[in-house]
Amino acid sequence: MKKPDTLWHQAFLLSVITLLHLINGVASSQIDVNDRGLQYGDGFFTTMLVTDGHAQWWDHHLARLQTSAQRLYISGIDWHRLERDVFATASAQPSSVIKVVITRGSGGRGYSPQGCNLPSVIVSQFAVPAHVDAWQQNGISLGVAKFKLGVSPALAGLKTLNRLEQVLGRQEVLALGVDDAVFCNVNGDVIETNAANIFWRKDELVYTCDLCGSGVAGVMSQVVLDTLSAENIPFNVVKGTLDALRSADEIWITNSVQQVVPVRLFDGRVMQDFAFSRRLQAIIMEGNR
Repeated sequence: MKKPDTLWHQAFLLSVITLLHLINGVASSQIDVNDRGLQYGDGFFTTMLVTDGHAQWWDHHLARLQTSAQRLYISGIDWHRLERDVFATASAQPSSVIKVVITRGSGGRGYSPQGCNLPSVIVSQFAVPAHVDAWQQNGISLGVAKFKLGVSPALAGLKTLNRLEQVLGRQEVLALGVDDAVFCNVNGDVIETNAANIFWRKDELVYTCDLCGSGVAGVMSQVVLDTLSAENIPFNVVKGTLDALRSADEIWITNSVQQVVPVRLFDGRVMQDFAFSRRLQAIIMEGNR
């Protein structure tokens, strides 16, 4: 049997096959070395699944990008052109993944953004990761990472271009030999997994993590919360603990590409109840049609 990290690595290699890059509406794979996204991580991004030629949950992704631009004071983005580029890219490859990266653009040395008036808007298209279907159907193994996330209320919730915590965290996930792992912040609060938000259920109540100080507020996480509200399923947003996860009846993770993925093994404990995650999968799949 192949180790989980080997399976993930093979899936990753397949997922990085790039189908297309557009930079400010022009097909290109080159960017100015003075771009602040490269120099300082000065920007943000979102990643979406394309099904039947349509970018899933586009309105949510657009709102996320616009909120990020407002919070980071990045202006001058042509949102109408971005939407046209995303829709055209999606229609060209009916089953794929689209990533939108927005940077403040090119500028001189130093942290000051003065003079940066032309953002770089990058639309990239990739193949769907090979592991997605298997994870959705069979569930994943989830470990507990020792690496601790920082606390930064000014950036909490945003998916900025600085992903060094996640890069370091992925190395620990690979070393653990699991599909993914739970990460806490320096205060000990459960925040997220390496690449997803996390939900758990105890009896009939669903919980997810408070991201006011750390973590990324995912699009699929919001879709799940909206779905729970529409289905009159009670939920709480809390400062999560590892003890709460260890006593949970059910755990699942979410992101825009994998959507809803049940956890079958958490920190060595076999999870056998997938009732809510299967229900959510069915509702979300129906909503995508």
